[in-house]
Amino acid sequence: MVMFPGLFSDKLSEMGANVICLGNDCLSPTPANLLIMIEMIRDKIRPDIIHFNGPDSDAPSVFLAADLLSIPTIQHLRSYDILKYVEQLRYSDRVIAVSEFVKRRALALEIPELKFDVLLDEVDTEYFDPSRFERIAERIRFGLPLDSKVAVMVARYEPYKRHDIILNAATPKNADPALQNTA
Repeated sequence: MVMFPGLFSDKLSEMGANVICLGNDCLSPTPANLLIMIEMIRDKIRPDIIHFNGPDSDAPSVFLAADLLSIPTIQHLRSYDILKYVEQLRYSDRVIAVSEFVKRRALALEIPELKFDVLLDEVDTEYFDPSRFERIAERIRFGLPLDSKVAVMVARYEPYKRHDIILNAATPKNADPALQNTA
């Protein structure tokens, strides 16, 4: 069960999963939607567990249905901006945090520590192995001066990934801002 079709739902379908795309407003916490959610989870989906991948302001219907049907819930906590997760963290049976830092931020909200597991996001070390690339050729390819310092951040270029932080950290305070953003 996902909110909208996309790459994730396509991959699940390709692997043989029965994917249900709910769409807009299906989870708003109304009595009618709660009954629909309970029936869908109990009769159609019958999950062993419900995993929340991000914050969702309409999640109360799912949490309530999961509680009524005795289905455990997991909240995946990826963001340092945890205030948008507060209710989901409180209602989740378990929480997967992507770092100790994220876990500590959530614990500051008085979420019980026993709920937490830390599961670090992985990086494909074979794909990003520096020996696969010729330094000078890559600098030429990206238009970087051959003698410049380069900061690398393995992440999609999205505002919430905060590339600005690594760029600011890598720029010496008195330096000419010669760092180039080649996202």
